[in-house]
Parts: sequence; C-alpha cells; structure tokens
Amino acid sequence: MEDILEIVNFWFEDKDVTATEIKANVTKIHCNNKSYILKEKGSIKQLLVEIHVLKQLEEKGVKVQKLVKTSNSKKYVFYKEKYYCLYKYIAGSGLEIKDTENLKELGSTIGEEIANLHQVLNSVNNNELVKRDLYKVVYGWALPILEKNEYVHQDVIRKMNQIHTAFKEIVHPLREQIIHRDMHLSNVIFKDNEFQGFIDFELLESNVRVFDLCYCCTSILSELYSDEVLRGKWQHIISTIFEGYNKQNILMKEELQSIWYVMLSIQVIFITYFVQLKDLLKLNEEMFFWIFANKEAIEESIERIAQK
Repeated sequence: MEDILEIVNFWFEDKDVTATEIKANVTKIHCNNKSYILKEKGSIKQLLVEIHVLKQLEEKGVKVQKLVKTSNSKKYVFYKEKYYCLYKYIAGSGLEIKDTENLKELGSTIGEEIANLHQVLNSVNNNELVKRDLYKVVYGWALPILEKNEYVHQDVIRKMNQIHTAFKEIVHPLREQIIHRDMHLSNVIFKDNEFQGFIDFELLESNVRVFDLCYCCTSILSELYSDEVLRGKWQHIISTIFEGYNKQNILMKEELQSIWYVMLSIQVIFITYFVQLKDLLKLNEEMFFWIFANKEAIEESIERIAQK
C-alpha cells in the first residue's frame, strides 16, 4: 500500500488520500470527496491504444471511464518498471445477473448501449490495434492445446472438428471492427437501472463485432447455469439484448447465423484458459455442451429479431 500512495502522489501531491484494494492491480482512491480507480497496466503498446480510443469515445459522447491526467499533464506514470493510469470512478455497479426479471427489462438497453459503442468504435482509427482472427484462435491456438491435455473432455474437440468446415465458412467472412472484448456485465455500469458507462478497455482488439454480444450473453449464462430455473430464462434475456442492439445497429443475416458458432468459440477459449483449474474447466465444458445441444432454440430466439 505504501507504493500505491507514492504512485497516487503523481496526481494528488501531498493531499489527503485513502486507498482501498478492489482486486489485484486495481485500487479505489478517495481524495477531496471524489473517487477514482488506479490501475496497474500491462504492455505500453496496448495502453497507448486504450488511451487513444478512450479519448475518441469521450469526444464522441460515449459514456466511458475518463482518464485523469497527472499534475504534470501525463496520461500515465511509469513507476518501478510498471505503468499506471488513474480513472474517474463511475458510481454504480454491474447488474445483479440472478435478478432475471430486471435483466429482461434492461436487456434492450444493454443491447442499445453496446450498439452505440460499436458504432463509434467503428469510426476509430488505430493501426496499433491487435487484429484477432477468431477462426485461427479456435482452430490454430485453442484446439491444439486442448488435444494435448488429458483433463479436457474429448467430446469438446470432436464436436468442434465436426463443425470445422461450417465454422470457417460462416465465421471467417464476418465483418470485423474494434471491439471491447471484455463485455461482461460487471463492465457495464448501471445506477438505479440507468446506464452510467462502460469500463475496462484493456483488451480492445479488432475482431468480429458479434463477439462482444456473444461474450455478454455467455457471461450471463455462466452466472445462471447452475440453477435450472434461471437457466431457462436465459434465452429470453439474450433475445432482448440482441433486439436492442439491432434497433441501433442492424445485424446482417450472416452475423445472426454465426451467433451459435461464436458462442461455442468463446466457450472453447475459456476451456483453454481454465485448463488447469478443474472446477472452472468443468463449468465451461458443461456450458459448451449445453450451447451445442441448444442450437435450434438459440437460433430461434435470435431469428425473431431478423423478422421484426
């Protein structure tokens, strides 16, 4: 904590500051009756991309976390071989996912806000951005790792091989743009059911735009999955999210057809990340099989949007 107070000095020199750790690398700072978030960052290249994109989003009126400059007007500091940024704290919280009735009510708003964010992100230029080919991530990176791992259920690999050709034909040609890439609902801040803003732009990349929507939906499923009654409400929730998105930013027929495949790809990525963590591996495998088995129902709830 001593280090944190030293780092915060770059912004609030000799002022009375309190610091509370939220999680590793993230600290809530309180100074002069205002709250801020201090974050330790990763690579300088990705940090500069984030700073550049946040500036453009803010200028174009998108509600996002705002960077606070140091007392020397710098956007980040370098301290003991690490980079740090300070953001204004957005009051509010992520929605309670198990309150499914409220989530149904706000699903359209969530979709609309993601659509608005995407429209502005699509106009942002950044040559330094990580470009991600989802097909290669799944079939060139994830599956080879899973094939070598004794703990992974072999049916995950078999089923992905079974849909290999269709996946390539459907996902590979999809339009790509800058996406948030970490679109779970903890990063979509609400207060009294009013949208306040998006946070956590560390993973910005170029990818298929429906990835953010699918990531949002599978992250909701992961919270509801273990309760059969709540899980049964998931399809209604995601149809409201897609509907809201489509109101603001029309989804192409090809994108709607890809949703099931992109959801499976997200599960494969999570299975690969959690390959050494038994409980999380098992949950994500179960979700993979459930999504795989519910192709028709998922596609039906999405297809309704195209017909409106």
